Amino acid sequence: MLAVDSPTAAQWPAWVRGRLPVAALGAPGVFFARIAIGVAFVTIAFVGAWNAQHYPIALGYDAHGHIAYAATLLDSHRLPENAGDTSEYRQPPLYYAVAGEAGRLGHELLGFPEDSHRGAQYLNVLFALATALVLLAFARLVAPNRPGVWAASLLFFAFLPVVAKTEAMFHPETLNMLLSAAALLLTTKILLRRRLHLWPAIGLAVVLAAGLLVRFSTLFTVLAIAISLGVVLVLPKVRRIHRSRRFGIALAVTAVVIAGAVEVYRRHVIPSTPDLGQAISHPLSGESPVSNRSNFFRLSGDVFTKPYRPNYVNEALPITYTEIWGDWVGALSWSGNDPAPSPAALKVMKDQSWIGVLPTLLAIGGWLLLAWRALRRRPALLALALMPLAGVGGYLYRSYLYLTTDGDLLKASYVLTTAPVWALGFGFAYGALGRFPIVRACLAICMVIFAILELRFMLYGIRDQHPIF
Repeated sequence: MLAVDSPTAAQWPAWVRGRLPVAALGAPGVFFARIAIGVAFVTIAFVGAWNAQHYPIALGYDAHGHIAYAATLLDSHRLPENAGDTSEYRQPPLYYAVAGEAGRLGHELLGFPEDSHRGAQYLNVLFALATALVLLAFARLVAPNRPGVWAASLLFFAFLPVVAKTEAMFHPETLNMLLSAAALLLTTKILLRRRLHLWPAIGLAVVLAAGLLVRFSTLFTVLAIAISLGVVLVLPKVRRIHRSRRFGIALAVTAVVIAGAVEVYRRHVIPSTPDLGQAISHPLSGESPVSNRSNFFRLSGDVFTKPYRPNYVNEALPITYTEIWGDWVGALSWSGNDPAPSPAALKVMKDQSWIGVLPTLLAIGGWLLLAWRALRRRPALLALALMPLAGVGGYLYRSYLYLTTDGDLLKASYVLTTAPVWALGFGFAYGALGRFPIVRACLAICMVIFAILELRFMLYGIRDQHPIF
């Protein structure tokens, strides 16, 4: 029991100590961090449940193709064989099996309309909540005595529009994000403990193999993890701690399980694809229909004035930014089939473009700080530092290689696996401002205002002319 006159209790004003059980409060920083973390989890659950109940599943990215895949898998008990079955036939099957079954259970047990697939949408909410738990474990692992970092990371993740937007859809990226975050957490724990035993290695291998059976872009996560584990073998201080025989066996088991998942996918899921690199990039064949790729590297100012399709088409970074914070494609706040968003939706979308500037800069700055610490002091954080490079780099390479005339490959959902790391970067940046109390307080006030404004966008309704407020 924490005494009232203990150092931690003494941090509270006398009127608080006299009215509340100080033992349950802890230090003020921890107490307020707990409140903020609770708000983050409630926000994820509420926004996810709202969208699952109101968002029409057919509006999601390539919804008909994803739904048709699940139907082929569950009704015909086979994998799709060609584009006649579904446009997504080259994708791995795990998400479609799980989400398809969740949609059916939602209809049979909870009475959801059969064609609504709400069960799958609610399942995505659970995936997002589980990812938030992994993120919290990450924050406590890499910043054990900094509750402000924990809270800021969770709040960034909870109010990141691309997370809420993607989890509302019948789409595998939310599960892909969860598995990628879990794999990074396991890797970081292994490296922090400086031991790679057999069972942790098997656990890591199983998670990565599951990720490969959800989305083949998990290979970018595998790449970040493989490099970080390779560095462990190179550093003299770490190498002495790892006994080569046990470490080698564990690495071999990990490699075999991952290679097995890759081979199963290559032989049985996409037998018609001779080039594995093509399968990793995108289920397209042939060359890109775009010969002039000069727009790919442009930075358009229309992000703040016309943040919707087809403005700045094929400009990679502006479209990706808009898809993170807004709705360039037209899947949530307006319809991509319309020439432009409604005035109400456009106002919110413009606000979103401005709202995202400061959090994005802080997330990037915090990630650079994290990468610096990984390179200079804590190589165990290397997998975290490399994940954005691998995920975003792979996404941009694939988009450039198979650039389409309508910019369809430039969706931020393809880099959703990096969202937990950006959230942690934001938390680190916020924590680094601790030496400037006034700046930190002003930043906290701005973030609260931004978060409230973001609910207008994250909660589905603007498209139907029913904005939340």
